[in-house]
Amino acid sequence: MAAAMADMADVLTLAGAALGTAGLTWAGWAAWQLRAAGTPVARHGAPRVLVEEGPYRFGRNPMALGLAAALAGLPWVFGAPVLALAAPAYVWAAARFHIPAEEARLRRHFGGWYSDYAAQVRRWM
Repeated sequence: MAAAMADMADVLTLAGAALGTAGLTWAGWAAWQLRAAGTPVARHGAPRVLVEEGPYRFGRNPMALGLAAALAGLPWVFGAPVLALAAPAYVWAAARFHIPAEEARLRRHFGGWYSDYAAQVRRWM
C-alpha cells in the first residue's frame, strides 16, 4: 500500500511538472512572438503591432493562460495543497484587473482591428 502511494505521488509530481513546463513554454512562446513583432512584453509599454500569430491564434491572453497552468502544476510538484489556491487567485485577478485594462488599451490603440480580432479569438482559449 505504501509503495502504491509513493508511486501515485511520483505520478502526480511528474504530471504537475509537465503542466508547469507546458504552461511556461506556452507563455514563453507568446512573449517571444511579441518580441519578434517588435512589441514590448511589459504591459506598460505601448503596443506597436497587434500580434495574431503563434499562441495568439488560439487565445487573446496566452501568457496569462500559460502562467495559470504553471501555477496549477505547483501544488503537485511541491506536494503543497495550499498552493492550489494560487492558480484560481491569479486567474481571478488577471480576469478582473489586468485583462480588461489591457484589452481597453489595445482597443484604443488598434480600434476596429482589435475588435475584429477579439470577436474571432476567445479570451483564454
